[in-house]
Amino acid sequence: MLNTLPASSQLNRQKSDRVPKEVMLSDAQTRIQDWWAQAYDGVLGERFRLEAQASLPLVGGGAGVEEVYAGVRVQRLRLRFDLGVGEWG
Repeated sequence: MLNTLPASSQLNRQKSDRVPKEVMLSDAQTRIQDWWAQAYDGVLGERFRLEAQASLPLVGGGAGVEEVYAGVRVQRLRLRFDLGVGEWG
């Protein structure tokens, strides 16, 4: 689900296989949630929710962007500390 975060192609190349720092994620929370709400409204919304439910902790059926964002934050911590994935930003 971290791949659904809005980012330029230049930032995508820079981040590689790393997770965003918590401060970056927190600073961008409103922008991320607004983008998700716009990008996944309508036909893609159901797929977005199903993929979020399948891949993120804390996300149940009918989850909104707030719950998905919370799941992304928990998943970021898991990747960072359980698997040792590096940070960018």
